[in-house]
Amino acid sequence: MQVIFKNKFTSILLLAATAASCTTTEDKYQSTEMLERPPTLTATTPTEPQSAIEESTPTKTQPGLGDAVTMTEADPSRLDIKQPFDQAWSSVASALEQLELEITDRNRDEGLYYVTYDPDSYQPEDAGVFDILLLKHDYAEEGYILKLHEQGSATEITAEAANKNTAAAKDEAAPADGAEKLLKTLYKTLRDDLKKED
Repeated sequence: MQVIFKNKFTSILLLAATAASCTTTEDKYQSTEMLERPPTLTATTPTEPQSAIEESTPTKTQPGLGDAVTMTEADPSRLDIKQPFDQAWSSVASALEQLELEITDRNRDEGLYYVTYDPDSYQPEDAGVFDILLLKHDYAEEGYILKLHEQGSATEITAEAANKNTAAAKDEAAPADGAEKLLKTLYKTLRDDLKKED
């Protein structure tokens, strides 16, 4: 009988332990409010106003060289580019291509571009329709030479008529200010409109 008692006693102990563990488990998980509740999120307000954030966003770079190119209206007029010769040579080539000016010849060793240009195509920035009509003289396209000359870390550019010593150049129909108009057109393109190469 003792064996049966031991087994019954052991069975009772096991049954009591199981009941106690189940009760403990039920007590732990009886309240499920915390499990069913979504987490509480706190909203944070931005420390900077929206306009300040927009101002700090980098803006798309504008085309052109900007202040890196200047025009000196001395006699003769010239352009100064704050670029070494190699970069300036490339910038001028890009500007001439954008202006769709025909490059008839070039000599990099001497810093020369030979181009064909119609002085009537030049329009001052502040010119109105009336001014444009007065400035138009029906000149023919002429040949011009652009000279690039290295000046330390900068490059200066001058322009002159290609045929200034010929008999045709002495003709009064030839524009005396064609080279200056070419420089002004080139200046505006280099300063404001030059597309940057990717």
